[in-house]
Amino acid sequence: MNNTSNTINELKNIQSDINKFLKLLPKMYKLEVSESFFANLINLKENIFHNFNNLNNNLTLEIEEFQKQFKENITKLKNSFINELNTCLEENEIKITGQLPKIVFDMFSLEINFEKRKYKLFFGDQRSLLSQGNLSTPEQLAKTIINEVNNIKKPRWKSMDEFNRKLYDIYIQKYKPKEKMSITDLYFNLVISLQSKDFYIEPHPKKMTYIYTRAQFAYDLYLLKQENIANKINLVTSNISKANKASSIWVPSGNKLEGTIYCECYFNERF
Repeated sequence: MNNTSNTINELKNIQSDINKFLKLLPKMYKLEVSESFFANLINLKENIFHNFNNLNNNLTLEIEEFQKQFKENITKLKNSFINELNTCLEENEIKITGQLPKIVFDMFSLEINFEKRKYKLFFGDQRSLLSQGNLSTPEQLAKTIINEVNNIKKPRWKSMDEFNRKLYDIYIQKYKPKEKMSITDLYFNLVISLQSKDFYIEPHPKKMTYIYTRAQFAYDLYLLKQENIANKINLVTSNISKANKASSIWVPSGNKLEGTIYCECYFNERF
């Protein structure tokens, strides 16, 4: 605080000398001066530059110190926010890892931009955007995360066998066993098959009664892969040319964002 007061006083002194200097200049231009006038003018000029140089050095040091304190305070605020968020999530058995700006938990990743006060929540490593918005409190963000995680992981099928048979019914309408089908076509047709009769009569987004996201589909495939059931769907991994979102599905294989990109699928035999 003392340094700030000294800086303000130095600025006022320089301003005062500059004002005196400006008042003397018109007299010099009109030659209404004496020998002592020039001595005073030179003395004022030297005082201004001397004080200005001192002020410049002091200001540089003060700005650097304030910048350091600002960064330390921001770091403390970020750490406090993350600690509170972690506490809220641990109460729901969600453990976060990683470091800012990207935090990882289970099959999800969270990006936080404190400067813009924004967040983005993804399924996988930026695979499917689940939620984004303004950053509020750790409690509110934790509530959003928990809701989105539960929405992905909630049961949608009586069993994985039922899910597998549903995929088979769609596949077998157009393909013979061992013929490869685009996995995104399978997903699209699955979503359509889950809609009400009104949607079939007049297809329209507003008449979609069942929302089934790519992330939910990918998670269900993850669960299906863990099951030992007869005639289970086979997933074909993607190569570089087909590894875009439009023609592939990323399926997690466990924690820490591990997973595989699939582009096609098939069944070995008929049921």
